[in-house]
This record gives sequence, C-alpha cells and structure tokens, in this order.
Amino acid sequence: MVATLTRDPDAARAYVADAFGVAGELPSYRRSLDFEGFAGPADTVVAGDEAELEKEVRRFADAGATEFQLCPVGPPAERARTVAFFAELARAQGRA
Repeated sequence: MVATLTRDPDAARAYVADAFGVAGELPSYRRSLDFEGFAGPADTVVAGDEAELEKEVRRFADAGATEFQLCPVGPPAERARTVAFFAELARAQGRA
C-alpha cells in the first residue's frame, strides 16, 4: 500500500506520479492498473489524515485483505508519521 499521512493528498499523488509514473508503462503493471480502472500509479496512493487512512485500511480488510505491505511516500517527516501511524494501527488491531 502506497500511503502517506498528510495534509496535502494532491501533493503526495503528484510526487508519486513524478517518481513512479514510468511504472505505469510496464505491461504487467499497466494491466493491473487498467483492471482496477487507474490511470497511473498516483491513483493507487492512500493519502490524507488519520481517519482517511484508517478508513481505507478498513475498506481493504473488509474486501478480504489480511496483510498489508506499506510503502510510505512524501517528505521524511510525513513518512515517519505514516510508519508510526500504521504501527499503532497494527498494534490496536493486535497485529504487531
């Protein structure tokens, strides 16, 4: 899960579009994006405040996901906050 705890979700998506946009041209990844209806890697980012991130994690869990691999993005301070938030969320769910 590409995620960031941020006040500026649009900036996070712009960063991912710039840094990882070329991945959207790889045939295997392009098929996955097309299957999900995503224009590019930026559409896969989970970004926002704590409530937004928790809501998205719950949405994935409700769909059957049992494990998450976190790829935090953004400035160093946001990445650190994101990792800390997900660690706390895992602890609260008894998964850490």
